[in-house]
Amino acid sequence: MQLELILYHHGDDTDNDFFVDRQDNSLHVMFLTDTVTNVFTVDGFTIRNGNTEPGASSGDLRRGGGILAYGAPSVRNCYFTQNYGYFGGGLYPRGAIDDIIIEDCVFENNRGQFGGGVYNLSNPATVTNCTFNGNLVDGRGGGLYTGTNCSVSNCTFTNNLAPSSSGGALQLRSGSAPDDVPIIVDITDCLFTGDNEPLSTAPLPLLNIQNTYFLNNTAIEQGGGINISNGILNLSNSLFDTNFATDADGIGGAISLNTSDSINTTFTSTNNTIVNNIANTGAGISNWKQAIDHSTILTLKNNIFYNPLGDDYIIELGDPMVVSAGGNLCQDASLDTYLTGTNDLLSTDPEFVDFSNEDYHLQNGSPCIDMGILGGAPLLDLEGNPRVDEVDIGVFENQKIVSTRDIRFLFGKLTIYPNPIQDDLNFTFESLLNGELEISVSNIEGKIIFRDKIEKTDKEVSRVYDVTKMPKGVYNLTISNGEKMNTQQVIK
Repeated sequence: MQLELILYHHGDDTDNDFFVDRQDNSLHVMFLTDTVTNVFTVDGFTIRNGNTEPGASSGDLRRGGGILAYGAPSVRNCYFTQNYGYFGGGLYPRGAIDDIIIEDCVFENNRGQFGGGVYNLSNPATVTNCTFNGNLVDGRGGGLYTGTNCSVSNCTFTNNLAPSSSGGALQLRSGSAPDDVPIIVDITDCLFTGDNEPLSTAPLPLLNIQNTYFLNNTAIEQGGGINISNGILNLSNSLFDTNFATDADGIGGAISLNTSDSINTTFTSTNNTIVNNIANTGAGISNWKQAIDHSTILTLKNNIFYNPLGDDYIIELGDPMVVSAGGNLCQDASLDTYLTGTNDLLSTDPEFVDFSNEDYHLQNGSPCIDMGILGGAPLLDLEGNPRVDEVDIGVFENQKIVSTRDIRFLFGKLTIYPNPIQDDLNFTFESLLNGELEISVSNIEGKIIFRDKIEKTDKEVSRVYDVTKMPKGVYNLTISNGEKMNTQQVIK
């Protein structure tokens, strides 16, 4: 039996009202001194109803509603909710030089001015397997605000908001001078969905993003998926689908790239699919370069641009350079001047399996198949499938087999490992939805090989099935809750 220990302040608080009846709460739910290192673990707590004073105050009085840590603890399996902190609604690590580890935590419905879930300016951080949901700030960084080196992997950001500013899910802040050392932020295997301007940067971050989904996010003015200012961006193996810049003069439905202040910047995009995004100017990518005494270079390789409701690419201002390393497809003429590399395809339909139902896998006859450039391309596609023969353009590699799968990432993340399989079928399924799930494996003709029913009570569920007697071939593993389903191919 697992016990849950709840730490909270004052029982007269009303959920989602962070100001009435909060004044009598003491500061912070938990305060950790600088003697606490990452050999110490805060594990299994529910941290709720923490509070700080507002911005007119100073010092620790406005830091860390849930936890204020001057050390660098490991924080695992904790649930942060209904906390308010002007800096850091849920958690504020401050002052230590050791890495802080945040793992398997949920930050939900917290509020602040900066960093509704987590605010971190000093501790290098590793954030793994965490969920940031429904956090709200009046400033920046609804889910996570970081001003230091940070690794974020296998995390989900949903419905986080910064309605008055930027970085609904994640705000990055670095130095402001051209010779400042940039912070390095790595984002891998994450999902951003339903967030307001989910990822925003202030000057000089080095941002590496791979294997990540940006789905159905919005920004008022610019950068429905990513809004980057004076930073260095390396983007690979990621999907941008149905992101919006909602203002009548909105810019950069998927990505807004901005450079000023005499800073030289580089942006690279490799094997990404940027599809069905919407903005008045630059539905796919918008590029803005202010000064004339610096350079901005966007390098494209193996990307699909397919945004029928707007331009795939637009230059707002200045003379940013665009360099093709080959293997790109653009459905309109907005990149014709720049896509002159090997295997670049202009004004071409990528022939997705089912565009209207958001299935962006490639049909067997797609012009994207085997047209990518191998050098520097990721070894696996977004779903972890191997690149077959020559590299395909975009995030999904056609496996050159008949497929009946209907993958909808919005119903969780299904991971099969290894794939191809031998005697055991191992999978992990992550979703915010709990309840009864039906597991089925079918062959390529659709015949059910076996079924199972399981009860999902946590964010993640794993199973291992003995498939020793199953013949070699191609199968579909399907997880369904009766309303939605997620299917992936299994090769034995």
